[in-house]
Amino acid sequence: MFKDHIANDISKAFMNTDELGELVTLNGVSVKIVQDNDRLSFKIKKDYDGLVIGDILFYISGPEYQKIPYVSVPARAGDALNYAGKACTITSVLDNAGIWEIILQSAGA
Repeated sequence: MFKDHIANDISKAFMNTDELGELVTLNGVSVKIVQDNDRLSFKIKKDYDGLVIGDILFYISGPEYQKIPYVSVPARAGDALNYAGKACTITSVLDNAGIWEIILQSAGA
């Protein structure tokens, strides 16, 4: 039952496009994410001593990620992903209670 409440909170609150979430196109499919480049900047400074590990950090629910074609499920570092028309590579994936934190490195960066 508790897991059901958490899953409901993820879709109804955290990923809600009227609150934090936004729609973005990943591999040609529109999905709900929460982009957080402030968190990315913090991780680069604190966890990686200034080493650039990517240029886009976003959160996505597992069910939302499963809508994306041509990806590994679960997501894996090294996988290619087209983010809003940009060719990118996944550099990091963390799963936290059904929400995945994914960091992308743009191919052009």
